[in-house]
Amino acid sequence: MGHPWARAPLYVAGLATAAAFSTLFAGGALPVLLGAAIVGLLAGSSGRFRFVLVLPATFLYTLLSVYGRLPLSPEGWRKLASRVARDAYEAAGTMNAEVPPYEPEAGLLFILVPVVMILLALATSATLYEGSPVLSIATLGLAIGLVGTANREAGVGPFFALFLASGVALLMLASSPRPGDEGSGDEASRLRPAGLIAGAVVVGVVLALPSTPLAGAAIRPALIDWTQIGTGTTSRLAVEADVGNYLNAGRENELLRVRSEEPLLWRGGTLDYFDGARWSSRVRPGEDDGREVAQGVETRIVEQRFEVLNAETEAVFGGYRMASVSLPDAEQRPDGSWVSDETLSGGSRYRVLSLVPQPTERQLEEAGIDYPAAVRERFLQLPRGLPGEVEDTAGKIREDYSLEDATPYEKARAIERYLLYDGGFAYNLDVDYGRADRALEEFLGDGREGFCVQFATSMTLLSRELGVPSRLVYGARTGEEVGPDEYVVRGRTCTRGWRSTSPRSAGTLRPHAGLRRPLRHGGERARSHGRLGHRESRRAGTSRRRSGRRARRRARAGRARGVPGA
Repeated sequence: MGHPWARAPLYVAGLATAAAFSTLFAGGALPVLLGAAIVGLLAGSSGRFRFVLVLPATFLYTLLSVYGRLPLSPEGWRKLASRVARDAYEAAGTMNAEVPPYEPEAGLLFILVPVVMILLALATSATLYEGSPVLSIATLGLAIGLVGTANREAGVGPFFALFLASGVALLMLASSPRPGDEGSGDEASRLRPAGLIAGAVVVGVVLALPSTPLAGAAIRPALIDWTQIGTGTTSRLAVEADVGNYLNAGRENELLRVRSEEPLLWRGGTLDYFDGARWSSRVRPGEDDGREVAQGVETRIVEQRFEVLNAETEAVFGGYRMASVSLPDAEQRPDGSWVSDETLSGGSRYRVLSLVPQPTERQLEEAGIDYPAAVRERFLQLPRGLPGEVEDTAGKIREDYSLEDATPYEKARAIERYLLYDGGFAYNLDVDYGRADRALEEFLGDGREGFCVQFATSMTLLSRELGVPSRLVYGARTGEEVGPDEYVVRGRTCTRGWRSTSPRSAGTLRPHAGLRRPLRHGGERARSHGRLGHRESRRAGTSRRRSGRRARRRARAGRARGVPGA
């Protein structure tokens, strides 16, 4: 194998690879995977017994680490086998329907732990007994690359750096002769300074490459095709997602045509869980997400008719709050959004009837802070390792706007004012955040440029940092008015993200993340006991009174045309 110390970087590279697999999970999987790595490395180092030991060791460790104990009776083994089959089936469905990070569920661990153990055992055997360190490094590097691709590079960087340094050291040591070998002396078995320097330079250049201008042109973060609206990937959104190219290149693409008696924001869905790099939706069918609109908040009936143009979507767009949809296979989710079992594409048409909440300024101001435990757990969630810029920015807003005794509504307006006016932020479609785990740090730090994804993420997290339950909403702006009560949504207005906040018992502020100006106050789900108060309508005109008069005129026109509910 070469130098006897070659085992050390080999084992470190194996541990780094196992740790990289932990980034596929939201948390809690690292100890299990590191244990799997240690057992796999030991099995691969056991000489001529390595191929005999690797499978029993993998089987026993997987069962003990995932399920905690081994059955002592045939009936116990039967029950365990049934549970394993059920967990593995559910895990296969999870991996097919969702993208990382996953919750560290038993079925997922049962699948991935053996993969890690067998991978490391074979890589160890290749170096120690087959004399092929290049094959070991290639195998482990490919595994880390696949994990990084699946996880969109979130959190993999430190483990790749450790693997790279270990891999270079392994190749150098493996090529050095053993002390005492024929034709070698003590001097020949030592690593020369020139070799050490060359190895360090290789590691440094590779690690620095992603930050160079060349890499910026060649390596891009994940692109999101906004013509595929709602077809799976929109339920997860990375902070660094490069929507700028699509918003620029496809600015004039006509995606939706809408007929509505009132210009609204066309809501697609919500994202409530943030893992430090990406947003995802934790809403599950059948959950009770609470009252949608609080008692005492008036609503106005608004009918919309949608035609899908150059787009594909499973999300059913409409103004909040959508009370009914004409699609026979559409289903309402607990968060108030609607999804279609069939993909809607060019030529698809549907009708939406919305009950748009009309919270008053007083209702917004009097919203309380007595949130139920479920609301605090879901909508105040902040990930571990959140950049310090989030907390620092929240502290600055609290101090600059004197928010010590402020209401949730006042906090929301202060965040809006800071991000849109006072903080020196600029809306820029050309900004490039190549790393999801640093996008917030750069946006709230020295960068201060971004588009809807960064603005909406910052708004939501700052609201949570200040104690206001919030979530991110994706959808589209009203679009271009092409005729009386008719709007065309183009690529430049879809899809957008905005933050929705939830003071108790009324609607709340819902600033649009992609705008350079504030919207009229409104809210995301007005609730009687602190759930997300909702009003996702976009006010037209310069005053509530003028808007009301125009809406009444359009309602009268609608009744003359025989529109239901007008």
